[in-house]
Amino acid sequence: MATTKVKTKVNAKTAKKLEAINADPARWFNNFVKINNNQNEYIPFILNEQQSHFLKNMDKYSIILKSRALGFTTFSLAYCLWSALNKPRTNYLVVSYKQDSATALFDKLKSFYGDSPMKNITSLKIRKTTGFK
Repeated sequence: MATTKVKTKVNAKTAKKLEAINADPARWFNNFVKINNNQNEYIPFILNEQQSHFLKNMDKYSIILKSRALGFTTFSLAYCLWSALNKPRTNYLVVSYKQDSATALFDKLKSFYGDSPMKNITSLKIRKTTGFK
């Protein structure tokens, strides 16, 4: 199902498992995205109630009115990465109110991909550009 260029061959059993995981973003996050929790433990990214509700109900254009610390920034970055690996010829944009914040978000996105076993199976171009020309 992944639309990115395959780097490594996998056996049929593994390919079937990957296809099932890739079909479900929540399952993909749980298997391939790691985050630091409030106790600074490095754990799988399991959706909380609000994130799960949003995933089930989001539309092409969704606006999130939220308080801080609900994890929607993490969710959004993980969803962009999942989408980039599963939807052909797509681009994603990370925007923030300050350059430092946008850079931190971009670094988090790169770490999601870099820490994931998907980097050994797929080839994905992640580019950083700043400002407008």
